[in-house]
Amino acid sequence: MEEHDGIEESSVRLTGSSVSGGGGGSDSRWVDGSEVDSESPPWSLLDESETREEQGSLRRRLVKKARRVDSFDVEAMEIAGDHGHHTKDISMWHTIALAFQTLGVVYGDMGTSPLYVFAVVFNKVPIKSDVDILGALSLVMYTIALLPLVKYVFVVLKANDNGEGGTFALYSLICRYANVNMLPNRQTADEQISMMSAVSGLEDEIEGISTGAVVVISIVILVCLFSIQQFGTGKVGFLFSPVLALWFFSLGSIGIYNIVKYDITIVRAFNPVYIYLFFKNNSTDAWSALGGCVLCITGAEAMFADLGHFSVRAIQIAFTCVVFPCLLLAYMGQAAYVMKSPKSVGSIFYASVPGDTF
Repeated sequence: MEEHDGIEESSVRLTGSSVSGGGGGSDSRWVDGSEVDSESPPWSLLDESETREEQGSLRRRLVKKARRVDSFDVEAMEIAGDHGHHTKDISMWHTIALAFQTLGVVYGDMGTSPLYVFAVVFNKVPIKSDVDILGALSLVMYTIALLPLVKYVFVVLKANDNGEGGTFALYSLICRYANVNMLPNRQTADEQISMMSAVSGLEDEIEGISTGAVVVISIVILVCLFSIQQFGTGKVGFLFSPVLALWFFSLGSIGIYNIVKYDITIVRAFNPVYIYLFFKNNSTDAWSALGGCVLCITGAEAMFADLGHFSVRAIQIAFTCVVFPCLLLAYMGQAAYVMKSPKSVGSIFYASVPGDTF
């Protein structure tokens, strides 16, 4: 056999018994002789062309080894439903159950937006006619329809990283396909606005509660909410999903009640012409009111950020079948109430709720 500077390549076949827990697959790779000698599995060595060279020479062998399972794979297998997220044959009932859980985890922030949206919008734009109310309502309706519904439900949710969403999933996709290297910028969410708006309703109904008391109550509730997050998404969703489901259906029911009772012609806001008239009549103030309009989609980014906890189909079903119609009815009901009582716009949510219900 011909020598090449003391280096020899030989084809060696190693066979051995299967390793328990190694899975059904196997892979092949090239290793040097030192690595093979350091391992001691129960292999039987069958040399087809056995030759020996001077000491210190390297031998290159093709080694057939059973695939190893590391500790991370074992831990991942123990997580219930770990591989079910990517299963195509997932049952419809399981998807509906996941959609129900998304109400308590994903859509809580967006569901509290009716507490303050119109109050902020009409704080910038004074109500001069019905056109202002219809224009603001039309602006809110199409903002919800275009951003969460069209953008997130039909586009962004499909741009996931193997079922994962959020900032680092986008970072991974960008690095993989755009060939860039950058660090993602992380921005914190503002939860105190929703909490303060929710608790502030106590000032109108209970005498003796001041703004300071509202702040203290809000802080206590926030501490309690953040303290239970350590128990995991499943338990948080199980706890809050019934509450948020009742909340959304209450919003929709109250909205229908206000539309029928006060002004059913509020459906004219589906005509986007009122958006043009809103900006035409209010010019600069209308642009300033856009900041309040954007509040109606607060928390919409959670639809993509929390994708790893749920499935794409579950998030889509929950938004299109529950969240979207209930929010539309809620805003339309509030606008119908403002048409009859423009002075109540500062606390429109609590004013529009029927007295017996509140």
